[in-house]
Amino acid sequence: METGMNEQQYTKKILLVEDLDQFYTPISRWLSDAGYRVRVATTYQEAHSALKAEHFHLAIVDVRLDNDDEDNEEGLKLIADMRQMGLAELPCIVLTAFADKKWVLRALQELGASRVIEKQESGYRRELLQTVDDLFQTAVGINFDLEYIGESERIFSEVAQDVTWKTGEKPPLTLLTPQVQDLFGELFRDADRVFLSKLQPGLAGAAVIRAQPTYSTGGMGRSYVVKVGRRDKVETESRQFQKNVRRFLPANTVGQMGAAYSRHLGGLLYSFAENEHSILQELDDYYQQTPAEKIIESFRGLFYDTCRNWYDARIRDRRDLPQLYYEALQLEPTKLVRRIQVVLPQLDPEADTFRFSPDSPPVLNPIAWLNKRRNECVLPVYQCITHGDLTGRNVMVDEAGKCWLIDFYRTEKGHILRDFVILETDIKYRLLAGMKTLDFLKLEKALLDADRSGLPPELGPEAGEDVRKAALVVHELRRMAHEFAKTMHSNLAEVRREHLVSLLMATLNVARLRHVDEQRKIQAMYSAVLICAELDKLAGRQPEQTIFDVYMRQKRSDSL
Repeated sequence: METGMNEQQYTKKILLVEDLDQFYTPISRWLSDAGYRVRVATTYQEAHSALKAEHFHLAIVDVRLDNDDEDNEEGLKLIADMRQMGLAELPCIVLTAFADKKWVLRALQELGASRVIEKQESGYRRELLQTVDDLFQTAVGINFDLEYIGESERIFSEVAQDVTWKTGEKPPLTLLTPQVQDLFGELFRDADRVFLSKLQPGLAGAAVIRAQPTYSTGGMGRSYVVKVGRRDKVETESRQFQKNVRRFLPANTVGQMGAAYSRHLGGLLYSFAENEHSILQELDDYYQQTPAEKIIESFRGLFYDTCRNWYDARIRDRRDLPQLYYEALQLEPTKLVRRIQVVLPQLDPEADTFRFSPDSPPVLNPIAWLNKRRNECVLPVYQCITHGDLTGRNVMVDEAGKCWLIDFYRTEKGHILRDFVILETDIKYRLLAGMKTLDFLKLEKALLDADRSGLPPELGPEAGEDVRKAALVVHELRRMAHEFAKTMHSNLAEVRREHLVSLLMATLNVARLRHVDEQRKIQAMYSAVLICAELDKLAGRQPEQTIFDVYMRQKRSDSL
């Protein structure tokens, strides 16, 4: 039973759990008249079901839900259940007609109830309404009067859809959508109005929104980016920001201005301090619209300026480099093999070679190569804080070409080249449009040749402008990676070995990325084969299948 505002209207919603009509009828009327929407449940089972299926801002619970049973404490049991349901922060008022001291202490101290009110006490109507008002101001803390400009309000369901649940069942949109609106009401509790526009969702399953509030005291405020994701992931990202970002990024970079949480979701408010009214665009769009020279300039600013404090605090140690990446990517070798076998079921992880198709020549098996050559991958390397998920969806670019980082869920200590190789794979397998495997192999071969010579990559006249742009940008990323990896005594071969092992791990990881299509995952395996062959050359071994062999035999393959 529900009373009060229209069901479709966003308003303050209260669950009233009371078994006696003589109490729930007047109480629900009082609350409705005060502007609250009330859902009445008369039994423990009904209330429990309502809490599972519906979204509430406050609960009012009677202790005894069976008036014929003097020992009935189902109301207290329900409050205890709320913790198991992820509702420990739901403000709760306990009602009782029998002010038993034992019940009062348990409700307040053990179960964390906000207030206990005795129903039989004269004037409890005024006390109840005042307590509800106070809790909405203090414990709930949501701006229910916030006006959403234009069609901003329509994006809430889209934001709820964008948030993904990789483990467990995703809560229904009917439960998530009002939580999204609550997050904005909490993040902008002092604003009068806000304009929202949705950006592309993050690759890790979060929604990203641009927001600009307006205030009665000062007009239009600065622009923000709001990230909405699963609560546990947002809590982790907030901790990582405080630990690994706030103290290290320069003062004129990104700031985390606020956080808000609901039952299932969390929201983080990011600001960009240097030019708060500058138009920001995602790196995805900036990359497509901007020439290579300008992109390279932006990337140099990102790595040499924005991230410099991370890299300056690097520590050198001998480490198992593949293991560092397995841990950083939250990946196990057996899981990686299973993901590769989805697109290449014929791959035997223990065989030295495999075939891309029955009629294609055998090539080096990157998984077997890693297992066989693992000791060669134990290298002295630098470790430092890295962004950890440096893709085009996690970088914003302003009108001056300056890069601004968002999404710090994976920001922690790792291999110094981690961001470089992740960004390279994002460019090659997502931002670069799909291409024939032969053309992709030409690009990879040109990049490896340029690594050896130190000269820009040379592509044939048939290569399109998008391929040439990718070649120049990736070559510069590799040049910068080599510079960050080297020491005073490093030679080029040592630096390239470290970079290639890192790139091999990031390339193999492409097989498990849900946003990369099957053909690009297969091309990533071609790249992994070429990287292993190049590492063999650096070790003084002539691979059974040289880069030239793979390249020319693939050219003759009927499958291209």
